[in-house]
Amino acid sequence: MCYLPLITFSAEPDGRLFQPRRAWLERYDSTLLSSRLATEFSWEHSDPDTDAFTLENSLRWGIPLSENYTLGLQTIVPTKWVEHDGQQQEGLGDWELRMGLVSRHSPQLRYGGGVTAVLDTADDPMLGDGAFLLKPSVGIGWEIHDKLTLGLNVQYSFMPQEESARDVSTWEIKFPVIFRLSDQWSAFVSFHQRWNLLEESDRQRVEFSTSCSFGRDREYEWSVGGELPLSSQSLECKWRTGFTWFF
Repeated sequence: MCYLPLITFSAEPDGRLFQPRRAWLERYDSTLLSSRLATEFSWEHSDPDTDAFTLENSLRWGIPLSENYTLGLQTIVPTKWVEHDGQQQEGLGDWELRMGLVSRHSPQLRYGGGVTAVLDTADDPMLGDGAFLLKPSVGIGWEIHDKLTLGLNVQYSFMPQEESARDVSTWEIKFPVIFRLSDQWSAFVSFHQRWNLLEESDRQRVEFSTSCSFGRDREYEWSVGGELPLSSQSLECKWRTGFTWFF
């Protein structure tokens, strides 16, 4: 899934990073990263006939450094089932470790950067990238209205160690738009453009989702969404649903 989540810039009076009034933004805004525990299930269908099912568990922790700066740490552990050409494989996928730091230009304009490390931990080559990857990224979040937030995320993926078998060098830019539909419901749509520098190719996708926040402080969230290609590529469709607890 996906762009680097970052973090929020201030805390509620009780010291938490999570702000109930921004619950509708928490899942989608790349400049918000309150502490959370999340589980997401996804199904991805690709050509040739390949189906990948992923159960992804993640824990994220926000650490306030000052009034305007916060550090975020996150770990993601995926379990995968892949069916391809009559063969099936299941097991642990590639673990991800993330670290980000954000600040604010104003209460409505936030910015930050971070890095994701994708570890080569998959039980089988079908279940992961087969390499150690680093993905530095930067993000901006702009609340132009209490019901509309725009974002910009740029990420570069590469292999820090040279391997003769393969290499990775890609740029990806995303333009997320988040809508507040009601006190509980929100929606998200994002255009993704990625360039593969080694293969001299590019691809475009659109991601969309809706979520419902509930609980006394809107600390729980259920979401459902998908991803579709806008250009010729192996992916035909991807669907996901998940549950998140903010704390």
